[in-house]
Amino acid sequence: MLSEKTIEILENNDMRVYDRTEQDGSFLRDVEFWSSEGEDVCETIWYDGTDAGFVEAFKKNAEDFDADEHAEMWIEHRNSVNGVPKDIRVLIDDAEDIKKTLLSVANKLEYRNHHNLEEEEPLPMMDEDDFIAYVEENYTISGEAGRLICNILSYVKGLDLYDYEQFDVLYELLDGTIGLSEEEIRRIKL
Repeated sequence: MLSEKTIEILENNDMRVYDRTEQDGSFLRDVEFWSSEGEDVCETIWYDGTDAGFVEAFKKNAEDFDADEHAEMWIEHRNSVNGVPKDIRVLIDDAEDIKKTLLSVANKLEYRNHHNLEEEEPLPMMDEDDFIAYVEENYTISGEAGRLICNILSYVKGLDLYDYEQFDVLYELLDGTIGLSEEEIRRIKL
């Protein structure tokens, strides 16, 4: 059984989750969404029947999704199947966007599951100014450390990354600097 929060996260990301089916002692659910170029994407998630098992299987599915292989599968059908982009670059970009979407949702599901946020309100996100104010209020740092953090935020903001990529880069650059937790870093949205 999936928790209401898991279903809510999927639905808030424009994903439809179908009823659970049991097959050969395992469980599966189809998750459907539309890509940015209009492809009807349907991923089958095999899991152990638990909410935590679904989240883990969804993450593995997202990590294993091969954008190149997905695009290659549709190349021959560009002119014959409705909804398949005719331009190869668009097809490849769309496949990469599908992977990013899956990873982004997996990150949200895993974060909620890991932090047991079933009943809690999520902590507010912080933009660059909010985060600097948060650091100044909660940490004692030197002027150099403050400038370094500002430079890191400006650099990452300029990279134009998806949320999950942004977190990965910020975590690599900020972890271990002034004692920030993973949860504090995860709240940064540039």
